[in-house]
Amino acid sequence: MGVLVGKGGFFGNVFRVTPPLCFSKEDSDYMIEVMDIALSKL
Repeated sequence: MGVLVGKGGFFGNVFRVTPPLCFSKEDSDYMIEVMDIALSKL
């Protein structure tokens, strides 16, 4: 999908998401679903 995900901020407590410029509603729905699954396993 080409989404960059990283951390930032002075203490590394900022969650950065950088999607491509051509990012559709379907892409965002998919990304939210995947991130929800991944974060629920933490």
